[in-house]
Amino acid sequence: MGHPTTDGTNGSHTDATALSALREAFKGNVIEEGQGPAYEACLWVWATSPARQLGRPAVILQPRGTSDVVAAVNFARESNLKLAVKGGGHGAGNPSFVDGGVLLDMSLMRGVYVDPVSKTVVAEGGCQLGDIDLETALHGLAVPLGVAPTTGMGLAVNGGFSIMSRINGLTCDNTLEVQMVLADGSVVTATKETDPELFWAVRGAGSSLGVVTKIRIQAYDVTEVHAGSMVWPDDPAHNNYKAILRWMRDTACSRSDIGANALRVLDPHLGPVLISMILFVGDTPVSEIEEVLRPLRDLGPVNDTVGRSSYLQLQQTFQPGLEALKKAFPKHYESWTGGHMEISQATDDFFDKFIKVSTDDLPLPDLALTQGFVGLLGGKVKETLAPVGFKEGDMDFVVTVGWHDPACHAVGQGHVQRIRDLLKQSSGKTESYINFTDAGVGARKLTYEDACDRVGGAANLERIRAVKDKYDPHNFFTCHPFRPVLAATPPQGQLHGTDAEQ
Repeated sequence: MGHPTTDGTNGSHTDATALSALREAFKGNVIEEGQGPAYEACLWVWATSPARQLGRPAVILQPRGTSDVVAAVNFARESNLKLAVKGGGHGAGNPSFVDGGVLLDMSLMRGVYVDPVSKTVVAEGGCQLGDIDLETALHGLAVPLGVAPTTGMGLAVNGGFSIMSRINGLTCDNTLEVQMVLADGSVVTATKETDPELFWAVRGAGSSLGVVTKIRIQAYDVTEVHAGSMVWPDDPAHNNYKAILRWMRDTACSRSDIGANALRVLDPHLGPVLISMILFVGDTPVSEIEEVLRPLRDLGPVNDTVGRSSYLQLQQTFQPGLEALKKAFPKHYESWTGGHMEISQATDDFFDKFIKVSTDDLPLPDLALTQGFVGLLGGKVKETLAPVGFKEGDMDFVVTVGWHDPACHAVGQGHVQRIRDLLKQSSGKTESYINFTDAGVGARKLTYEDACDRVGGAANLERIRAVKDKYDPHNFFTCHPFRPVLAATPPQGQLHGTDAEQ
């Protein structure tokens, strides 16, 4: 019956006969608009982008297995309906928002299967990161995953950065096999050996190519790690904040056995606080670790679990705060920006400017839900061959500007632009991680240069386009953060693929 157009405009009415036939074959749940709480619950997202309006799908499909996903893709394609896929609901720009189309809610496909002998994990496409952490912990293993346990597996197919990544690589670098449903309803299993081009593209641009139903990932022994977190108040002069960032730059970044980050957030009871996750991997003597940590402990943390936490507990560091924020503000708005830089660019002067624009300059109370995050890159991240855009950096600076009153949209978006301008001026690289890209219709368009930055260069972008053309020639999959990347066109006369790594 045709295909969705590239701008997502297509039919918005389901055919009763086709839907009835789908119900007969579908093992999962079929939920139509108007079915009350069950329908509304499926629309949950972590935060709403100010560039998007809440999409109301004509039908929500909750598959129980790959055959259900095949049926959903075929139904949407044959009905000329736009299809969006929802995992954890954390995607910037709300790629799961679809108005009048089909929402494929993967929340019933959360099985995790651990092979402790091969140290590999098979996770279904609807898994949240916390599901995998819980199952691998039973065997003393862990997979390099993000720091928010409720994030979905979209993280893996678009890159995936972890506290372990400097030591063990990105999530996508540890992906061994992907099973996915393509636009024509066929099921493929991609590995480095069976389909090297698709496998390469899936590990960074996977959300634009199909629906991942299973993924096999390498895991690592974490029984001997030295891990935990520290919490400090953020003093008015931000002396603690500056000291933590200097420690990350001057001490942690030069070591291959450390993973570390720092989150700055406004706690409703404690006021502004700084929280760091810290991980030591390897056989570094405890006495040496204690000496490395001394500058942080000299700052007087109000809570310190480093050396007394399991890796699983480390991964859950931010979860209580996330749950408290969501409980207090079930609906709130976020706009993201971030940038990576090399050590030489991460000067004290930049730290001062970054801290000022993300703390003192915040219009309060309007933007009180804002969070600042700084992570360490480098190490194995620089060795990635996946189409991701931040492999050159040593440190990553991310600010999630947040608010709960829709009247603050202009204030929030204006402040995000101020932070974006600072990062661009200081490093030249902003929002190079594809998961920071707002795919909303009202979001800013990308230049070709910006699009290339998100995938590691022009050659990688054109290589992804070739894979997309082969496996989704009619551009059926449009609800994903790669949409503005693929929409970017080179300046007239510019040759493709001349300035990037293959």
